[in-house]
Amino acid sequence: MRFYRQYCRDAKGPILELGCGTGRVTTPLLKDGHAVVGLDLSEAMLGRCAERLHWAGRRIRGTSLLLRGDMRQLPLAPGFGLVLCPFNAFMHLYRHQDISACLNEVHRVLEPHHGRFVFDVQNPDLRWLLRDPHKRWARTRFKHPFTGEPMVYSTNHTYDAKRQIAHVKLYYDRPENPTASRVVSLTHRQFFPQELRFLLDAHGFTLESEFGEFDGRPFEADSDSQILVCRVT
Repeated sequence: MRFYRQYCRDAKGPILELGCGTGRVTTPLLKDGHAVVGLDLSEAMLGRCAERLHWAGRRIRGTSLLLRGDMRQLPLAPGFGLVLCPFNAFMHLYRHQDISACLNEVHRVLEPHHGRFVFDVQNPDLRWLLRDPHKRWARTRFKHPFTGEPMVYSTNHTYDAKRQIAHVKLYYDRPENPTASRVVSLTHRQFFPQELRFLLDAHGFTLESEFGEFDGRPFEADSDSQILVCRVT
């Protein structure tokens, strides 16, 4: 959060956030005094975001606009100085057509020459991608945040190397009540560094800055993330 808040500090005009979800980024930016347009495809997440903004106060709500929409076809006119797509939301574009459509739309709504597109994706880890899909990984004990019930988190995944898509399953097990366990599916498109740079260049973006961590460390081969600041060419 600190990275995005600091980067947006000098933003002029409204900020467009793609994949705003429940308002994890939207709300702090509004509290910092920015006008934010939050777009998401999930009606349920937008509902949670609206609830969060309600509790944040009338002043905050007055500088926000929440839209249900698709980042491949933005229901917005040009004129944004800054577009954000934080915390892996870009990884929910699975096909080449989806990626191309989104980048074209971001380019369209940004101000010519001055507009910036800032986003992050995971840096693919081949050791992780090629893990045994039949085993459970990252097993972690924790307490349910509302009930205090002891739970166990674990995960596994299959990797479709042809399409560069990881199909992840997150398991939330209740040791004392196994029938109440929950499985959440998550699908992430993997973007390899040189591929991503080619895509940006092909769609009219110049890479200005690149980080491997949200504390500003430069991108390295073993970085967890690819955090990119792009300018409209």
